[in-house]
Order: sequence, then C-alpha cells, then structure tokens
Amino acid sequence: MIDELTWIAVQHAIAVGAGTLLLILCHIIAGYVPNCSGQHTGAGAGATTVWQIQDSLTAEEERRATAEYVGRHRLLRPR
Repeated sequence: MIDELTWIAVQHAIAVGAGTLLLILCHIIAGYVPNCSGQHTGAGAGATTVWQIQDSLTAEEERRATAEYVGRHRLLRPR
C-alpha cells in the first residue's frame, strides 16, 4: 500500500514539474516574440524600418511637447 501511494506521489510530482516547466518555457517564448525585428526579407537596402518610423514619431512628439508658444494665447496652436 505504501509503495503504491509513493509511486502515485512521484507521478503527481512529475506531472506538476512538467507543467511548471512548460509554463515557464511558454513565458520565455512569449517574451521573445515581441522583440523580433518584424522586417520582411528582401526589403532591400535603404528601406525604412519599423524602428526608424518609431524613432521619428517619438522625436516628433518630443519636439511638439517642448515647442515654446509665444504670446498671450500660448495654448493655441500657431498658424
């Protein structure tokens, strides 16, 4: 009876360990996928990359945020 109970406990521990290992592996893979480049093959030299577009958008947002408006109505956009 004790031998069977021990074997059941070992099987349970193996199943729990394998499930935990699989869960950790899935989290590692899911964390890696968003960091892939996303570039298509054969785009050629000089093609605009996703990173270049994101950098230019960030720079434009920072430029607009730090732009200084002159005059009494500084909250309005200049024309």
